Amino acid sequence: MKTALGKRTFSYIAIPITSFVILQLIIYAFIEYRGWKAHPEEPLSEEMEEVVEALALNVILIPVMLVIARWVTRRIMSPISKMSEVASQIATGDFSGRIKTDGMKKDELFSLANVLNAAFDRYDAVVQRLQKFSGDVSHQLRMPITAVRSIGEVVISRERNVAEYQQAIETMLNEMDKLTNIVDQLLQMSRLEAGVLRGQFKPVDMGKAVLTAVQIYSVLCEDKDIKLDVKVEDGLVVKGIESLILEMMGNLIDNASRYTPTSSSIMVGVFKRNTNAVLYVHDNGPGIKTSQAKMIFERFYQSGRENGGRTGLGLSIALDIAVLHGGVLSLVNPDQKGARFECVIPLMKS
Repeated sequence: MKTALGKRTFSYIAIPITSFVILQLIIYAFIEYRGWKAHPEEPLSEEMEEVVEALALNVILIPVMLVIARWVTRRIMSPISKMSEVASQIATGDFSGRIKTDGMKKDELFSLANVLNAAFDRYDAVVQRLQKFSGDVSHQLRMPITAVRSIGEVVISRERNVAEYQQAIETMLNEMDKLTNIVDQLLQMSRLEAGVLRGQFKPVDMGKAVLTAVQIYSVLCEDKDIKLDVKVEDGLVVKGIESLILEMMGNLIDNASRYTPTSSSIMVGVFKRNTNAVLYVHDNGPGIKTSQAKMIFERFYQSGRENGGRTGLGLSIALDIAVLHGGVLSLVNPDQKGARFECVIPLMKS
């Protein structure tokens, strides 16, 4: 393909040059002939000698011009050939290659090389995340499956009484519930990433959504003697899916309740900032270090503390929901006591 493109580029330069030289000779011969017709007393042979001299000069110049055309073609094709080589390298699975732009003139090809390098960087990052995600999924799914198999093998190893069989079955069902929860959350994440849910967007009153989420998840907090302090600003409407916003709020409240001491409170609310609605969940726990501020949104990430059998997907799903709604979810106070998560979503234009 590179050879064919090089030949075409060379022909685009060489054919016009050759055609111009031939046309120049024809015009020059025609002018000399017209001059002879106007002055027939001059021998035609003398007039044509000048044409022959011009022809000889052009015969010498044409190869020189073709060599120059070939050199120009190679100069044009060199960065394109480099781009093709790197793209072929990427296609084989080697993502280390990048187009070298040192020495390239800052023209359209230079811009194209930078765009391709940026695309290769993103592609490499996506593949690495996919490989890590696949490994994490395999690990997370293997654990409950292995547990169920181990329990089954232990149970059938000898005769047991009814209570032991019942306890074993309950444990196996709990492990299957974990497996089902992981699969459901992975399916939810795939739907969020595909963006197919945007067609279901409707106006959502964020104040009402927060109050609904607090009503739903207050029971979870009451069991731990944790109070939800709610503060909402009315009239904040975004375009989205209320059930997903409730799910996001639920994940944030659930995460906050894990690290908030008993007999304390979690602050939950929504307010307006510029042209955005800002949801927040602020716990009274020990806080989160800066080194963990980004990792906590990674899939299957565990902070190292007791997770109560959770999958490590809650914050990742919450982030995906925020992104689906054109928003941003972040930890706004790392290295401080009491982690505060804020989700900023654009308000609907009136």
